[in-house]
Amino acid sequence: MTPKGHIVWTGVVVIWWGIAYVIGVGIPAVGALSGLVAAVCIFQFTYTFPPLFMLALDMHIDAAAADTPWQPGQPYHRIDTWKQWSRWSRGFWSGGRKRLMWKILNVIYLLGALATAGLGMWASGVSLKQAYDAGTAAPFKCKANV
Repeated sequence: MTPKGHIVWTGVVVIWWGIAYVIGVGIPAVGALSGLVAAVCIFQFTYTFPPLFMLALDMHIDAAAADTPWQPGQPYHRIDTWKQWSRWSRGFWSGGRKRLMWKILNVIYLLGALATAGLGMWASGVSLKQAYDAGTAAPFKCKANV
């Protein structure tokens, strides 16, 4: 809120927009590229990982229910390991009807999210290819790209 702060802020804003202009002009088809980044990264963290982690947690809890409870000073005994199919089967199919339905819904949601992310990556890749093939995606030219 000081006069010096106003001057510094004005300079930072001009530099920020200058950097944004250089990035926007230097990366041809920045919209398609940002769509690819969104499909590869952002979509996964928003839609794919949550049902995957919830399914893994539910399976871990239900598979461990048959093991002996952990107590300090006592040896911990597992019936089987994740290398055996029996633990995977018990982890998915046990826990009651309500938990099983949630696991199935998480699998369906996970598969839908993976399919949608794959389609987004494919569409962004096609869009990038079209932009580069058309020749309009040429950075730092005096001639307008449009």
